[in-house]
Formats: sequence, structure tokens, C-alpha cells
Amino acid sequence: FARSPMRILVDLVLAPLGAVGFLGFAVASLALGPMALISVPIVGFFGFIMLSGAAVTMRRGVRRAVAEVGPDGIWTPELPHRLAWAEIDRLEVEDAVGTAGEQGLVVYRRLGIWPRETSLAERAPGRRAMGPARFFLRLINSLRPSAGLSDPSRMAPFGIQAYEIEQDFGELLRSAERYAEIVGVTRG
Repeated sequence: FARSPMRILVDLVLAPLGAVGFLGFAVASLALGPMALISVPIVGFFGFIMLSGAAVTMRRGVRRAVAEVGPDGIWTPELPHRLAWAEIDRLEVEDAVGTAGEQGLVVYRRLGIWPRETSLAERAPGRRAMGPARFFLRLINSLRPSAGLSDPSRMAPFGIQAYEIEQDFGELLRSAERYAEIVGVTRG
């Protein structure tokens, strides 16, 4: 399953540039005097979160493949190796609620991969940066409980986002279902 050339551009160039832009704006805001007390931490916080996410997606490089599913197991660039089906505790369709600019809230579908080896899950890329993201999500959910933003620490440590692949998400699910049961698949 492959990423589009546009997705590669976003992952390698636009997301890191956006993060650096936020961090640069935070530094430039120091010249605002008293207003910097508000803008620097907020803008810097978002820049840090964006840069943490970009660091994970940049590891993929220009490679178009974002997932491989076959009789030997499943692979994504974030996994240290192809996980054999026996090494996977469960596969799960995750519907994470997140923000999407002017659209407000949106559901991001994902095939979550839970490995049997817990130490592998603990070493998943991006897990260390989850603390600041969880803080932000808890803050938004407490200020606006109807938002119901998803806690990333409750999601599988590895996964394949529907928006990342050029192919239909259902095709990915059907491929994986040939070898393992997937929790949360709805038939329609």
C-alpha cells in the first residue's frame, strides 16, 4: 500500500516547515514584550507537537510504500521489522476523533497494530512525544466536553492511517483479514 507523491511532500517538507514556522514565530514573538508571555508558550507548544509528529513521518523518507500485508505478516515503516501474524496480539479499526481546522472535528480511520511484545510497543516512534499531545487533548476535552478528542495513548502503538494510503481503506482491511481477525470491522 502506497502513499501519494503529495503525501510524501507533506510528510517530508510541508509538515516540518510548518513546525519550524511555528517555532520561529514563537521566537520572534519574544519581541512583543508582555504579549510574549501568552504567545511564546502557546505557539511554541504547537510547534513542538508538530515537529514531534514530523520527526516520525520524516523517517519514512521518499519511499512510497507505507504498508505491506502478506502471508509472512505486516510491515509499516515505523515497525523495526515485519511482524509475523503470530507476533501480533490484535488488529483493530480505530476511529480517532481529531481536529481539522475549519471543519472542526473529524474522524480519522486507522488500522491499529498491537504487537504481543510490550517492549516493542513502548519503543514505537512518537510515543515519547505523546505527553504534550495528551495534555492538549485533555485540556480541550475539559474546556469543551462535546469535542471528545481521542486519547492517542489508548490507540495501538503502530498503525496505518486511511488518509496515508492511495488505495481504499477497505482494500487494506480485506488484505489483512485474509490472515488475521480485525476488531471493529463493520460490514456494510
